[in-house]
Amino acid sequence: MTRGQAETASHLFLYCGMYAPLWQMVRCLRGLKACRSFLQLLWLLCVWLIWQKRNNKLFKNSQLTISELIDKVKFYSYWWLKANNTSFVFGSQRWWSEPLRCLGIG
Repeated sequence: MTRGQAETASHLFLYCGMYAPLWQMVRCLRGLKACRSFLQLLWLLCVWLIWQKRNNKLFKNSQLTISELIDKVKFYSYWWLKANNTSFVFGSQRWWSEPLRCLGIG
């Protein structure tokens, strides 16, 4: 997208080169036998965080790297799983280092 063009949602969430690494990681999970609700959680977290990042960049002139964005996905998904799944017994350090193994899909 060039300067001066109107930003579209499809560009921001699907085609923007800035977020391609994030979507590549999420797409890799589709081939695994992951539970549908977890994949939906990841998708929603990614969209929400991209929207936040975009707004922070526009209105507060602050930026996150893709690495920081991925860390936020891990952080929020961990706390969602802890709050909504009583059988999720893994600690945050293990989740941080190997989230797919914690889910039994890696």
